[in-house]
Amino acid sequence: MIDLLEDTWAREVPHGQFARLRREDPVHWHEVPDNQGFFALTRHEDIVAASRDPELWSVELGSFFIRDQTPEALESLGLTLVGMDPPKHTRYRLL
Repeated sequence: MIDLLEDTWAREVPHGQFARLRREDPVHWHEVPDNQGFFALTRHEDIVAASRDPELWSVELGSFFIRDQTPEALESLGLTLVGMDPPKHTRYRLL
């Protein structure tokens, strides 16, 4: 069973689970009890592709957080570089 939730990370880094996902299910939908779940991308090429497609994988809409965010929290996170999509992210990186 794949479990990438907080309690797993508290015990250990799940290297074995990531290796299995890279082999068997590199773009894995992970259920989260009482939440909407998340995709776990485990191959470099998939991560690069997602990071270059903000219409599909928008960090400004909360795609890099497991927990649901309020609109206010998302707005606040959008002020950080890691919480920005292109072209805003690109402009700040160039600075």
